[in-house]
Amino acid sequence: MNETLTAPITSLELTEAYTKLRSRASPGPSGIRNSQWKNAPMSMQTLILDLFNTVYDTGQIPTDMKNGTIYPIPKDPSKPCTSDNARPLTMLETGLKILTQILSNRISKTLENAPLSIRTHAVCFSPWEKHHGPAQTNRICTNGCP
Repeated sequence: MNETLTAPITSLELTEAYTKLRSRASPGPSGIRNSQWKNAPMSMQTLILDLFNTVYDTGQIPTDMKNGTIYPIPKDPSKPCTSDNARPLTMLETGLKILTQILSNRISKTLENAPLSIRTHAVCFSPWEKHHGPAQTNRICTNGCP
């Protein structure tokens, strides 16, 4: 496994994720604004980092972090917001957005440094199979069919 992906989350990664947060965005269900996340004292930043690393190590996301609030938004603002003129807007918890941004940044950097090798596979049928249906075994070939 790539060490970049499995290493503990660093304060630098946390700071980098904060730069992607919009300053004037609405907060999630906790009511904690993006500016509060960004400007929290160092003692709080250490707690946030510990929380994110625990989530990353265990795969267990706290229930409150997974909550979202759904608001109906009118499709056509000139008409009343009814069930046939509404679309849902989900306000997700900012902490989950930050953690997702950190992981997204890691994956992007890993792919930039070591692109995946993608191979195209095709199922090839013999001429008999084209007319009579597939036989019990099919050949898998790469780089096109003979």
